[in-house]
Amino acid sequence: MTWIKTHIFDIIAVLILLIFASAWIAVLAQVWAYPAVDPATGIAPAVAPRLALSGALVLAAGVLATTIGTQTAAALGFAVAEVRAARGAALTAQDVAQKLPVWTYIGIVIYLLVGLAVFLTWLFKEPTAPELVIAYALSLLGWLIGIAGVVFKPTTT
Repeated sequence: MTWIKTHIFDIIAVLILLIFASAWIAVLAQVWAYPAVDPATGIAPAVAPRLALSGALVLAAGVLATTIGTQTAAALGFAVAEVRAARGAALTAQDVAQKLPVWTYIGIVIYLLVGLAVFLTWLFKEPTAPELVIAYALSLLGWLIGIAGVVFKPTTT
């Protein structure tokens, strides 16, 4: 029982990340399996209809992507603020990275890997990809731009 008390938040983090990855794997599997051609004729229609996902999957995948994205961005923002308060304007990406707990790293890696898979799916399956895929791909770009702000910053002399 003591182990559970000590690791309850780790267990919750693992469950959230597993559910997030599972929901997006389900979305991507459906997008890639969706035929771009008419199965009866074998010919691609002039305008292929977008894949319609279930409402529950759209809501779950959207909420989970928003949750993981905002939580990792917030953790990075807090780390930047802490380093800046301790060291002034002279902060480096390595200083910020040292402030982050392991679960933030894991969340960042999973969000980035899933996001890159979603982004590539959008690029290759754009005519039939649902709006959910497009929204996550674009939000990943915004998230990456925010992360780049830690690395690509003006130097102070």
